[in-house]
Amino acid sequence: MSEMEIVKHKSELEEKIKSLETEETSLHVEIEALKLIPQLQTKLASLEAEVIKLREEKKRLQDYVRFTAE
Repeated sequence: MSEMEIVKHKSELEEKIKSLETEETSLHVEIEALKLIPQLQTKLASLEAEVIKLREEKKRLQDYVRFTAE
């Protein structure tokens, strides 16, 4: 191999390494996000149920206050 070929080959290898490292980082980020989705869905369902409960309690209290004010 000539010096020019060696430099070219080295450059190609470095580009492949950089590309694979970038993909690896991206995949780690995606995997972590995917792992969080079930937890977020559970939290969402819990919060939705709590908000519904609180809205119902508020309505009951408002109705009670209206009733007793009459």
